[in-house]
Amino acid sequence: MDTLILAPTFISIIECKNYSGTLIFTSENGQIIRCIGGRRDGFANPLLQVGRHRKLLKRWLAACGNPPLPIETDVVIASPSTINENQARSRRVQNHVFYAEQAPHKP
Repeated sequence: MDTLILAPTFISIIECKNYSGTLIFTSENGQIIRCIGGRRDGFANPLLQVGRHRKLLKRWLAACGNPPLPIETDVVIASPSTINENQARSRRVQNHVFYAEQAPHKP
């Protein structure tokens, strides 16, 4: 969990990734493929990572007796030169994976 934002009405978990090259999201729940310099590497999907963080945080907050709050999860790509390809045409990828420069404009 790279960034945790606590507000009175919600919580936000932000996972930052410093990948380079082209990131191909082939499905919502599968791995992502990074293409760089003629090489293809598989990585765990960061959306699954923030989803796991969300689940664990919810469980911990409940165990501490806190009332439930909505928990938003997003993945921020640090490098503007990284290309994101949403081959799965996933709304989740479209709405929750974005570049650092876009963060202040996220609804």
